[in-house]
Amino acid sequence: MLEKLKNINPKSLTDSVQLQELATMLINVVESQAALLEEVRVENQELRNEINRLKGEHGELPPKPPKSTRSTRATTTSNRRPKRKPNKNNKKGGKKAKLVIDRTVECKLDKTTLPPDAKFQGYSTVVQQDLLIKRDNVEFKIPVYYSQKEGKTYRGELPPEYEGQFGGQLKSWLQLLHHYCDVTQGRLKHLMDNLGLHISTGSINNILLSNVALMKEESAAILRSGLAHISYTQSDGTKGWEAGQGKSTQIICTPYYSIYHTMSSKSKANIIWALQGKTGTSIPLIYDKLAVSLLADSTVPKKDQKLLSQLLTFDQRYSLEEFESILKEQAPHLLGKSAYPKMQECLALAYYLTQTSFPRVQHFITDAGPEYTGIGADQSLCWLHEERHYKKMIPKLKINQTAVDDIRKQIWDFYKKLLDFKELPPDQQKEQKQKLDQEFDDIFTQKTDYDALNDRIEKTFSKKTKLLLVLDFPEIPLHNNAAELAVRRKVRKRDISLHTMSVKGTQAQDAFMSVVETAAKLGVNALEYLHDRITKKYLMPSLAETLRIKTLAF
Repeated sequence: MLEKLKNINPKSLTDSVQLQELATMLINVVESQAALLEEVRVENQELRNEINRLKGEHGELPPKPPKSTRSTRATTTSNRRPKRKPNKNNKKGGKKAKLVIDRTVECKLDKTTLPPDAKFQGYSTVVQQDLLIKRDNVEFKIPVYYSQKEGKTYRGELPPEYEGQFGGQLKSWLQLLHHYCDVTQGRLKHLMDNLGLHISTGSINNILLSNVALMKEESAAILRSGLAHISYTQSDGTKGWEAGQGKSTQIICTPYYSIYHTMSSKSKANIIWALQGKTGTSIPLIYDKLAVSLLADSTVPKKDQKLLSQLLTFDQRYSLEEFESILKEQAPHLLGKSAYPKMQECLALAYYLTQTSFPRVQHFITDAGPEYTGIGADQSLCWLHEERHYKKMIPKLKINQTAVDDIRKQIWDFYKKLLDFKELPPDQQKEQKQKLDQEFDDIFTQKTDYDALNDRIEKTFSKKTKLLLVLDFPEIPLHNNAAELAVRRKVRKRDISLHTMSVKGTQAQDAFMSVVETAAKLGVNALEYLHDRITKKYLMPSLAETLRIKTLAF
């Protein structure tokens, strides 16, 4: 654009059309330069802060956006998200109707104070909610007899509920408080001391690291049930830490369950492995016809594809360790290439799309990250993520501010129509589908005088199929909020505990968080469920079975 301005001769501008084109060009130059200056200013401040920190000083907090910038943006209701009319079928009802009554106390009334004509009219009720958490240290007195004649000692048997030094309720509470309420091990120790229980931090740690294999099985069963009985799956990722090493936690969820898997990175191969419940010891791969096709369409160099065909056996399944071992022995240079992750991704995807041992994702709802493409039968993008790109645009000139606000208003109006579409009966949905499809084109093919906005509109239009998947499958949500909320739970855990200290600790955190978060979503008492599983009683139905029953009418 600056190159065009260099060649402009003001004296040659003779009509209004040329002047308008020049004014539009200058406006976009101002906006692009202002955006560039803001990026440089932020980067410069970050570098200054880092220098100050290296000197042992404190860096400055990032400055707040100036009020003038905010006030010039839409302070009117035009760019605000329109309020959704409440769903008539979503009545909350009174709180008392949801309460489970554990015991009833009949209040006394001195009948001698009643007049002679008083007649009993029934009871009025008042409900008080309370919680009992108390110490329950039990001393077992075991009878001991000794037979001098036989030279033998006879001892009584401990009752079946005996579980060692610490009982099942204590173990369940520790797991619940740590994984659901984010209480650290140190604070758990102080709490136990205050309640009169003598338990060391080492014992608390051992309890928190116990039953990991059982909870991993529960987590995998929940995921299997969710993928088998719900047509869509939502996913997102966040950073994690293990003994100071950076990791990535992938969250797989719907409104009925949340599964957490922490892995080395947020690669497509790792995400595919997480979607299989991380069964086995590592990512399963296969070199077959589909893998060859995926490699051919990828950025892996042809010579490397040819070398793989010589090293690998066709239709042979490999673990990631076996695959890397072959490369280390026969082609170690491939492991250091930038294309290696793409090779791994193609072989992992080929296995996933052809395997039948674990249910596959149907409609995959994610952000626009490339690591999610090609995994599900269909991919749907989050409308809230997409609108956020427009919200982040803060032009300096009023004309461009107005253009952005107008587009945002159109997006929210269209979003509301999509929500209404989901509630229509099938015959009316068929009538509305074409209209909404055309309206999408009308919104995201328009042109403005703001070049950056035009680029953003074109990018949204390129995602049309993924943004309008709801027109073909009205049951899927328009946003990825379920995954966003599930991510927050992991982020909050990271804020409080920073990181786990071992692989087993990471597995324990993921598995127990998956179980307690899923229990909460299904309305199952997480404490009772943990106690039932930890004590091996299995009186409660599994969460996987509860999920299946809950989704029968889905």
